[in-house]
Amino acid sequence: MSDLSVTSLFEIYRLRQQVFVIEQQCIYEDIDAADKTALHVLGWIDDRGIRCASENASDSTEDNTKDNTKDNTKESHYPKEQLPILCAYLRIIGLENTAQTVSIGRVVIEMGSRRKGVGKQLLSTALDYIERIAPETTITLSAQHHLTGFYQVLGFCVVSDPYDEDGIPHVRMVKTLAR
Repeated sequence: MSDLSVTSLFEIYRLRQQVFVIEQQCIYEDIDAADKTALHVLGWIDDRGIRCASENASDSTEDNTKDNTKDNTKESHYPKEQLPILCAYLRIIGLENTAQTVSIGRVVIEMGSRRKGVGKQLLSTALDYIERIAPETTITLSAQHHLTGFYQVLGFCVVSDPYDEDGIPHVRMVKTLAR
């Protein structure tokens, strides 16, 4: 897959602003230097359903598209003429250095796509990719406290007490890939 397109970058920033800044009312600097080197995993709603693919901001990466889940477009609140729409996103930091630890962050699902399996599909795409590239790594993330059950189903364990991050309770979670 080619470098991150201007359209993809715009949609990423639009979705992150909509959820993190407007919906969750967190005033913070969302755009940072990590976006330049991160691997971005995007979930798009199109006329075939939800598909997730990875895009790299600095280098090309292989296509990691998943089209094998149920068709979620019938559940979407978007008219077909507005498709495709970015409905989910996360970024992976640390893969570029083949580090022993990578981080998943900025996980966001737009309101109309929540509780429909989109988050699980997005995270599964990211975890599959990490396991192929760095099979002996530890994955960390900072999860909103109320979402710990979601991440635990995907194999993450809570490793901290709750802490405040931008006015929202979070916990540090870790998943170690098989060695």
